[in-house]
Amino acid sequence: MSGRRCLLAVIASATVAAAAGCGSGATSSGLPPGRSLGTPNTSLAKERQLIKHVVLIIEENRSFDNMFNGYPGANTAQVGTINTGQVIPLQQISLAAGFNISHKGKDFFTSYDKGKLDGFNLVTAGNVGNAHGYVIVPPDPEYAYVPPQENKPYWLMASQFSLADEAFQSNIDASFIAHQYLIRGWANSGVDNPTGTPWSCDVPDSINQISTLLANQKYGPMIPACFDGTTIADELESKGLGWHFYAPQIVYPVLPSGPQPDYGEVWSAYGSIRHIRFSPHWGTDVRWPETRILTEVPAGELESVTWITPKLENSDHPSCFTTNGPSWVSSIVNTIGKSKFWDSTVIFVLWDDAGNWYDHVPPPLLDYDGPGFRVPIIAISPYSRHGQVIHTQYETASILKFIENLYDLPSIAAADTRAKDMTDMFDFNQSPQPFKTIPAPLPPSFFLRQSSKTYDPPDDL
Repeated sequence: MSGRRCLLAVIASATVAAAAGCGSGATSSGLPPGRSLGTPNTSLAKERQLIKHVVLIIEENRSFDNMFNGYPGANTAQVGTINTGQVIPLQQISLAAGFNISHKGKDFFTSYDKGKLDGFNLVTAGNVGNAHGYVIVPPDPEYAYVPPQENKPYWLMASQFSLADEAFQSNIDASFIAHQYLIRGWANSGVDNPTGTPWSCDVPDSINQISTLLANQKYGPMIPACFDGTTIADELESKGLGWHFYAPQIVYPVLPSGPQPDYGEVWSAYGSIRHIRFSPHWGTDVRWPETRILTEVPAGELESVTWITPKLENSDHPSCFTTNGPSWVSSIVNTIGKSKFWDSTVIFVLWDDAGNWYDHVPPPLLDYDGPGFRVPIIAISPYSRHGQVIHTQYETASILKFIENLYDLPSIAAADTRAKDMTDMFDFNQSPQPFKTIPAPLPPSFFLRQSSKTYDPPDDL
């Protein structure tokens, strides 16, 4: 799909509303940051000896019930309850679905309904347009799962390595906040998506703002969506360790009807960190296009921590009419698996937020702003617990906790303070597993031939 067609497929207004911050790095109870709350890592010495690289492959907008429905040994449901009390079967809906589901803070509270999980059908699921014509949205589209023939590479990864079925997104809303949690564990109490585009410090503070969520779960004042403060990247540098953040190259479109909203830098989280955006890191450690990972790893380049965000077309996001996501992820996994880095690397495949697809497990809500709904996390490594489903309660900030423990870094905020370390997904005393290629419909060459530029979608309707 061309970039222009993707843009047409996702033109919808980007708004703001409510959900996901951690104050000044403390919980609402006033507990300061620190690693005392998380699960102790009893194999830390061995882990530090073996693991030298952590890679986060980030996909978009899928709940556990939606992506891994029926996976053997995992906690999934084939039916869900709507607001009338009726129980309905989950339906198959393709990754290429041409509609989006609103998943702002207010939508979380509607779907959650005080733990009853019966309000998903009350959330807007709307047509975002299609270059090929109008898309008909099925009834109760939130109650759905991905057809098995489309997500097969993910299931193969889970069967060869380990899958967490009790992991929750650390925030309760959409992608802008979710990606901040993946680099620093909070977002200044900000919620939902910015009022300006691109989602970065390139836009003046007077234009690019987000709402806040107060400790009483009420909306607070607007604040600039350009942040500062400590990130995992800063902490890595303080230890002399390197990092890379791979992101798509963004274009700024002008269509015949006039200037169009730019959805650029939606998932490039460090673009919203002032001291990184306006520094030599931009274009060096934050690099594009994201497909460079496919050529740089074979050339012998992989930093201590790496984040990889996709083009819209390869993201699993339900609004751009492709099923490329599993092949894109497989290309990265296979590239690392066949490289000299395999024996010393942990790869986490995750989905940033649940996208308000139905999930039957109530989120723990350990604080006023999260964790939210369940998301899948696959842990890929020679030391993953082969084929096991891990039922430990995690959240996406558990990956930060893993990085912090591995490299002896302090916690930054409430989420990575409270989060449990993900070491249960590994056995660092086992013999390392040799890598086996993950078959996928599309090869790495397909993605290297794609346009280096993309349009990113808004996460709201």
